[in-house]
Amino acid sequence: MLIPKSFEYKTKAMLWGSEFINGIRRDLVAALILIYFIFLSHDVLAVTTLFAASRLVFLFFEFPTGAFADHYSRKKSVIISFILMGIAFLGIFIFKNFWYIGFFYILHH
Repeated sequence: MLIPKSFEYKTKAMLWGSEFINGIRRDLVAALILIYFIFLSHDVLAVTTLFAASRLVFLFFEFPTGAFADHYSRKKSVIISFILMGIAFLGIFIFKNFWYIGFFYILHH
C-alpha cells in the first residue's frame, strides 16, 4: 500500500531541490567565469576578490529588491532581473578589461 506524502513534505522537497539546482548553476557559472578570467590573463587574486565583493553587493541589494517586488510586483521584478542578467552576460563577453567585466559580473548577481 502506498502512503501518500504530505503536502508539507512535497513543498520542502521542491524548495530544497530548486535550491540545489540553483546552487549548481551558480557554482558552474562562477567556475566558467573564473576560467574565462584566467584565459584573458587576469590575476587570480583579483578575480577571487571580485567574486567575494560581488557576494557582498548581492547581500546588500537583496533586501531593496525584495521590497521593490513586494511593493510593485514580482513579475516586474523578475522581468527587470532577467533583462539585467542578459545585459550582464552580453557585457562580460564583449569587453576584455577587468573592471568592465567585473562591473557586469556584479550586475549579473
